[in-house]
Amino acid sequence: MNPYTHQEISADSIIERVMTFAPLYETIVSDYRANLYIKGKMDIQKKNFILRYVPSMFRLQKGVREYLLETYSDLHYTAPNIYDQKVKASQGTVRGNRGLPGLLEYFNVNIYSSSLLNDERLLSPLAKNGQKYYKYQIDSVMGDPNNLDYRVRFIPRTKSDQLVGGYMVVSSNVWSVREIRFSGRSELITFTCWIQMGDVGKKNEFLPVRYDFKFLGNKVDGNYTASLDYKSIELKEKKVRKKEKRKYNLSESFSLQCDTNAYKTDASTFAIMRPIPLNESEKKLYFDNALRRDTATIQKPSKSQAFWGTMGDLMVEDYKFNLSNIGSVRFSPFINPLLFSYSGSNGLSYRQDFRYNRLFRGDKLLRIVPKLGYNFTRKEFYWSLNADFE
Repeated sequence: MNPYTHQEISADSIIERVMTFAPLYETIVSDYRANLYIKGKMDIQKKNFILRYVPSMFRLQKGVREYLLETYSDLHYTAPNIYDQKVKASQGTVRGNRGLPGLLEYFNVNIYSSSLLNDERLLSPLAKNGQKYYKYQIDSVMGDPNNLDYRVRFIPRTKSDQLVGGYMVVSSNVWSVREIRFSGRSELITFTCWIQMGDVGKKNEFLPVRYDFKFLGNKVDGNYTASLDYKSIELKEKKVRKKEKRKYNLSESFSLQCDTNAYKTDASTFAIMRPIPLNESEKKLYFDNALRRDTATIQKPSKSQAFWGTMGDLMVEDYKFNLSNIGSVRFSPFINPLLFSYSGSNGLSYRQDFRYNRLFRGDKLLRIVPKLGYNFTRKEFYWSLNADFE
């Protein structure tokens, strides 16, 4: 333990100083461009037929429990809430065009925001009222007297799925967070997220450079890693502050596209691009997948099997169409348990969701979200329409 510890400063005073600067640090980045590498690994502990109909879930293979997927993308962020991701390369053991579920919201955490997720499910220990819900303890102190880093633990005062436990490392020079680890649980899973920030004094100081996210469910376990290599970062002037939204939904402003002109899927490309080496178990997943592929090539499916396989994908996968110079249209899969609803008064209902996005000059985004449904009890159609331009 470093001698410069509890006698000179308390955990509450450290957190109060970070909270003072948090509103500035939360909105200080106005624009950045980065190379984003994501590696996801999923272990299906026990199969459940409902998994096949979850929109973000990939197609499971018979007898295969573990899956791996890597993506390499160009990521462009524009404040306050527009993320434009273009996938340049993808490789993995996952069939079809869907990736590993549960990624995006945990890889765009703003640690200085009052909520650790965009739908405000998790209250941050740095929120203004955080001391009402968390207690803080100094775990250790690192560095020399002129450049100390404090490792501060935060513990929920009550049991709640909206609170998390963990620690953060705080720099005493600028009272910014150098890394944070938090763990929590929802009704279905427990999770742990670790975020490493850029170096003090550099432009990426207020941005994450590495994420590790793990979750444990009763049937599915996941382990994801993301690495960001920033190419350009624009910081706001202290006296010039754009009007910020206090709430935003990542799914409504996250644009995910495939760069068809530069899209790569070969192993040699990833050997050059990959910033985090594969471990031995991940190499084995690729090796086993290659063996299955070779076997499938020898035992080709009949035309009938291929047709019904394609039709099955159409029923359970969501699809996106890019319309030249007009925008993009996405519609949800036909079979999706999340689109069915039931209540005692209204009975059984089913709906389809559509989404139209178009990005204009100056990063102005038009979103139109129509929903069409049918109520089986009343035997009538219903619809709604939401539009937003910002």
